[in-house]
This record gives sequence, C-alpha cells and structure tokens, in this order.
Amino acid sequence: MIRERPKWIPILKACLREAQRVRGDFAGAWVLEEAKRDGIQWFPNLRTLKSCGILQKTHISRGGRRAYYLMPDIEGVEKALSELNKI
Repeated sequence: MIRERPKWIPILKACLREAQRVRGDFAGAWVLEEAKRDGIQWFPNLRTLKSCGILQKTHISRGGRRAYYLMPDIEGVEKALSELNKI
C-alpha cells in the first residue's frame, strides 16, 4: 500500500500515532487533527486504509457522522514504515 499510494504515508503515520496513543478505538476526526501536525489539512476518509486491511471500522457515533477505527497490527505498521524509512 505504501509504495502504491505514497500520498497516504502522512495519514498512515497519523493513524499509527493515534493508535499508539489510545491503544484502542480512535475517531477518524482525531486522525485529521494528528495529520495537521504533518501539514495535511484534509483527506476524504480512511476507507483506503480500511480496504487495505490496515484499519478496521469498529462503530459510528454522533448521529452517523463520526467513524471509529482500530489498527489491529500496530507493530506491523510501525515495522513497515520503519523499513521504508518513513518514520
């Protein structure tokens, strides 16, 4: 996924940091706030990472407007980014 979609690397890194921070479910909106620290002002959603199996959608709240995700293999994502010198 990283090689095919390099523009997603900062978003993946933001997801990783959020997953490491909460060690559980996190909101996509929280990832956007984290990504802003890397200069990403907006991304449409996290479906790309979900479709690759990097994230799993766990539930939706706030009237269907906030999706929550889980990163089942935090260590694997961290290792992949590290091996590509992207961390």
